Amino acid sequence: MLTFHRPDAPLFASYLDALRECHAEGRHLDLNPDELRAHPDAHLYALRARATPGRPDRIPETVFWAADAAGYAGRVSVRHTLNARLRRLDGHIGYEIRPARRGLGYGHALLAHGLQYARTLGLDRVLLTVRGDNAGSIRIIERGGGILETSRRLMEHDVPIRYYWIDLNAP
Repeated sequence: MLTFHRPDAPLFASYLDALRECHAEGRHLDLNPDELRAHPDAHLYALRARATPGRPDRIPETVFWAADAAGYAGRVSVRHTLNARLRRLDGHIGYEIRPARRGLGYGHALLAHGLQYARTLGLDRVLLTVRGDNAGSIRIIERGGGILETSRRLMEHDVPIRYYWIDLNAP
C-alpha cells in the first residue's frame, strides 16, 4: 500500500537511493545524489515551491512522493494548467516508479492519486503524454480512462509520443 506525501525529509535518503537506480538507467543525470545529500533542505524546498502560483518562469506543479513500507517508491507531478511546451511534451500529469519497485502495480496508484488531485484543482480533463515504446505506462493510462488523441514523432524523441486525455467527470 502506498502513502502520498509532499517531498519531505523522512523519505529523502530513500529518494536518493532511487535516484541512483535511475542513474544506472541513464536517467536524471542532472541530479547529483551526493550534492543533494549535502543540501537536502534546499532540494526539498525547490520541489515543494514548484506548486507556488504566480512564478513567471513556471506553470505551478504539485509534486507528491509515494512511499511503501521500504521508503520512497515513486512520484506523481500534477501541472495545474498547460502552456504550449507542456501541451507538446509533458501534459498535466507525470509519474515515475522507482526502478526497484516496478511491476508491483504502483503506476495505477500514482495515476489515481494524480487524477484525484487534478479534480481538486477544478480541472475537467487532463492530458498525459507517453513514449510509444512505454507499454507499461500505455496500459496504465488506458486502464485509467485515457483516450488516445494522436501519436506524433517529435524532434526531441526517437519514438512517437502518444497523447491521451482523461475526462475527470466520467463515471
